[in-house]
Amino acid sequence: MTRCIQFTVLFMFVVVGCDARNTAGILGTGTGQSGPIKAGPLASWHFVGAASLSGNTNATRLQKVLSEPSTRNLVDDVVKKFARATTNLVPANARLPGGDHTSLIAPLIRDILDHESAGVVSLDVAGHSLQLDLAIKLPPQRASVWLANLKKALGMLGATAPSEVQFEVYKGIEAKWDGTACTVRVLEAGNWLLLSWGSGAQSMAATWLARIKSEGRPVQPDKEAWLAIQADLERTAELLNWSRTIAWPQTKLQVVGRGPNLRTVAQMTYSRPPGFRVEPWRIPTNTISEPLVSFTAIQGLRPWLSSQQWVKDSGVKSVPNQLFVWGQAHIPFRTYMAWEMEDMSDSLQRLARYLPSAVTNHLYWTRFAFIDSETNKLRYVWRRLPIVEPFVQQAPTADKGFVMAGIFPPDTKVVPAPQELYAQIIGRTNLLYYDWELSQVRVDDWRRMKEVYWMIAGYESLPTNSAVRLWLADTNVFRHMDNAVTEVTCTSPAELNLVRSSSVGFTSLELVLIARWLEDPGFPRLTTPQINPSFLRLDRTKPAATNPAPARSSAIRTAPASRAVPQVPSPRR
Repeated sequence: MTRCIQFTVLFMFVVVGCDARNTAGILGTGTGQSGPIKAGPLASWHFVGAASLSGNTNATRLQKVLSEPSTRNLVDDVVKKFARATTNLVPANARLPGGDHTSLIAPLIRDILDHESAGVVSLDVAGHSLQLDLAIKLPPQRASVWLANLKKALGMLGATAPSEVQFEVYKGIEAKWDGTACTVRVLEAGNWLLLSWGSGAQSMAATWLARIKSEGRPVQPDKEAWLAIQADLERTAELLNWSRTIAWPQTKLQVVGRGPNLRTVAQMTYSRPPGFRVEPWRIPTNTISEPLVSFTAIQGLRPWLSSQQWVKDSGVKSVPNQLFVWGQAHIPFRTYMAWEMEDMSDSLQRLARYLPSAVTNHLYWTRFAFIDSETNKLRYVWRRLPIVEPFVQQAPTADKGFVMAGIFPPDTKVVPAPQELYAQIIGRTNLLYYDWELSQVRVDDWRRMKEVYWMIAGYESLPTNSAVRLWLADTNVFRHMDNAVTEVTCTSPAELNLVRSSSVGFTSLELVLIARWLEDPGFPRLTTPQINPSFLRLDRTKPAATNPAPARSSAIRTAPASRAVPQVPSPRR
């Protein structure tokens, strides 16, 4: 899975986001942005290549995951998906119907995963166009395959017949799309192959060729990092029209093997302080209960939450700065959260009145459910939903002022979590985010919660035999995963640092979200799922009575013995 990191990140910038807004095409044809945006690189990367890591004694858990048959099938499927997605790099008005170039491009994507490579995605303000530059170190026989396959594939993609070109002493090919500024140029420079795709206005080719001539390589790699990424998320957010209620940083990320795990380090720098407010941690220790398989503590939320329209519409006056989320073993839906709330009685009533109208238009099944109030307990339960029973209630009196919420009834008996867990947080004055999980358990939990959400939303089911779904359900894969720990600290008002120790580089929730993207019928775009026709018919039936007897929910499964909770580690070790 991690072999695909650098290519996934690149195409998330170039293909997914840009294609969503750019009806004219992506590279060299215009981004759809009406106002000027600062020119220059949006993202860049360097990857040492999977072949160079063969026999490395670090990241042993990742190596075991990669060796599983379902992982190999998944990688094959992802490579083919990205090969087909290269159509999105072609100007929309120049695309040709028919012709499958997948078999020609897929081997080239494999080379990007296996060999050392560097890449840059840049923006040309004058033409509002994107430029993709790739440098890959290849043996001579693979370079010949690239040139041959690209000549055929470009013809299938509607480009003009490639012509021979020469830049100083370096030779290659060039093709264009008539009526557009989009050009593809491929040059051989020693043992490096340089590909430039776009208008050429911000191309790195000349700079890289000069460095190859003087230094023998286009970029100088980080001494330790297996993968290094830099991304200007502030400009990318402006380009792709991401949420303006979130401050987007300049990000530098490095990934390297460290013992059995991958170690991820990221530095996030903001153009202006995002206004995070760090307060002494107040943890509801009498509400959080064993057996834990995950625990998350977040603070600095108040500025962002206060700007959200749904918070304003709810009428809740108390906006928390800290949030705690934890998952328990044995049942996949036992994920809970807690936060402090002033004027609890009034605020809970406002939430109970607001939630139905807020989500009914998005979750079909909630039109036939109802909220049952237990005012003597300050508890509100959303009944008559399949499997789950969402609730929000006052936390145990020992945690006065806290509210607890979840999607499955909690145990009445609280078994305190180990103090070693809270020791990772208490007393740390610059910690904004701490997350620990047992990944092999939480992947299955999030997968099942996603399926229930899909059901309640009324979405039409996707094929169950896809490579990504079979991978998510393969216990042979996830038995190799262990703890994942992530910390985000505030080093200055405008800078955050992230440190993560994990089996495969991602948390369980991130893996499920990436899988959702990969299985989207509109890949590489992330599209809105189709509503199940049976729900449309159900929607035309008579609504349920206002207060019928609540249906009783039940657990889906019990946990295997492997759900034992290990000691909580720290990513700083």
